Amino acid sequence: MIDTPSDRHVVIRSYALVFRMQRKLFKVDRWRLPLPGGLELRAIVYAILVLLGDLIVSRLVLIGPLTDELPAPLHWAILPGIVVFVLVKLEVEGRPPHRVIASLLSWWFKPKHFIGLRPALTPGIHAPIQNVSIMPDWRGSRYRPAEVHGPTTVVCRYPANAHVRLDRHGQPRGDAMYLTDVSYHRLALEGNTIEIPAGQRLVIQ
Repeated sequence: MIDTPSDRHVVIRSYALVFRMQRKLFKVDRWRLPLPGGLELRAIVYAILVLLGDLIVSRLVLIGPLTDELPAPLHWAILPGIVVFVLVKLEVEGRPPHRVIASLLSWWFKPKHFIGLRPALTPGIHAPIQNVSIMPDWRGSRYRPAEVHGPTTVVCRYPANAHVRLDRHGQPRGDAMYLTDVSYHRLALEGNTIEIPAGQRLVIQ
């Protein structure tokens, strides 16, 4: 808490704001810039990038002829100056535009899926798996809801049946087989085997 002359208190929630530095230009050699608050160095970088972008846009086939119709002071000075002013004043959650764009690009190109804090491939079918064993946990020895895509073979230690739902014409409805009639009161060491052909899937509800 900091006491102000008006006996009010200002709450400092982050020291990053207190020690935040702004790099500004006040003088060039002996010539002082006619700006009371100085000129931020990032405004110069923004101006260069905006002018380069304006030059590229003016060379495009569809937009170029439209920009050529604008008066030269408006095209090359007033409009770029407005864009630079907005970029300097704009902040997204306290961050300047270039940091926001850098964060978006970093998020776009960095891995988004992790296994054990290590980057992993995007979920999907990448390689066939020979055998997968699913064991019960503390919640109970029941089949967990899942989908198994073929072609593959499923061995149920708790005997169960798989059936296909039919429409009113007696034709299979969709590509799913549903696991039903599970006998949880007895455990079969051999189990029963369910073959899932290619293009079909087994739904465990």
